[in-house]
Amino acid sequence: MQGKKKFMMIKVDLQKAYGRLSWSFIRNTLELAGLDRQTSSAIMRCITSTNFKIIWNGGTTEEVQASRGIRQGNPLSPYIFVLCMERQGHLIEDKVKQGVWKPFKISKDGPQILHLMFADDLLLFAEASTRQAEIIHDTLVEFGLASGQKISVEKTRFTCLKNVSNQ
Repeated sequence: MQGKKKFMMIKVDLQKAYGRLSWSFIRNTLELAGLDRQTSSAIMRCITSTNFKIIWNGGTTEEVQASRGIRQGNPLSPYIFVLCMERQGHLIEDKVKQGVWKPFKISKDGPQILHLMFADDLLLFAEASTRQAEIIHDTLVEFGLASGQKISVEKTRFTCLKNVSNQ
């Protein structure tokens, strides 16, 4: 790609994305989504009533009560996860409105691309600069502190357009 603007893309992988969501964050997300108290309470009972037994040295342990996360296989989990991750998108949009996150533009008058979300992977787009990398980092940390999500550093990748130097 030839152009004057320098842009980067960061592919962010979330560690155990379903299992790390904070229950208070989920509850707050359901409220922000406009669900009535009865519906969100019923959903939270489904989420918080999870117990586990662990096989250890050939025997099972006592039941362990879960304290966070949503379970894969639960038909509600994908919907809950998307609602929660949508809050990350809103946080990014807020940073753009504040003028601190400089998004990627297809062309001079084209649409801005801020992020794309695929299951537990995020693609984040911004102007290629150290300052923008710091803003992205801070935004991810802010969301992580609120939601319980953590980035898998080993699986996260950083790419710049060809017109950006390695430095």
